[in-house]
Amino acid sequence: LPRNMDGSEGESARSAREFGEKLKQLAKVPVTMWDERGTTVTAHGYLNDTNIRGRKRKAIVDAVAATVILQGYLDAKRMRK
Repeated sequence: LPRNMDGSEGESARSAREFGEKLKQLAKVPVTMWDERGTTVTAHGYLNDTNIRGRKRKAIVDAVAATVILQGYLDAKRMRK
């Protein structure tokens, strides 16, 4: 869920929530909204240790950020058990 750094929700968050609701209704699967603040910065931090630069880096950073989001969700789920 794309929140602003102060925790408030803007247009992107509203769009994500609408998409999540449609997905939940159409696919009949549970949908969990997860805070993605700071994940792009974290992804750049991981990539700083590599030699990946320029366009190639831009293409990879979103995938790395998605991995950070998923790992955060899985870690939190494991901790709740």
